[in-house]
Amino acid sequence: MKVTTDNIDVDMDIRKNGVEFQVYENDADHRGDFVVTSSGLIWREGKKRKKIGVKISWDDFIDFVNHRRG
Repeated sequence: MKVTTDNIDVDMDIRKNGVEFQVYENDADHRGDFVVTSSGLIWREGKKRKKIGVKISWDDFIDFVNHRRG
């Protein structure tokens, strides 16, 4: 996978709008966008708008990862 973003070379607090990462296959096919916000994470498959993405809160994400470690 290839993951890219813009404007990451500054120190900043992640707020409501978040920081967006574009995710591509190695052959350059766009898989989707991953957005990190102050309230959680958003995955948008393909080129969907932020409102259409799948949202997960930080608490739910942490619980998921902690249970996956087993």
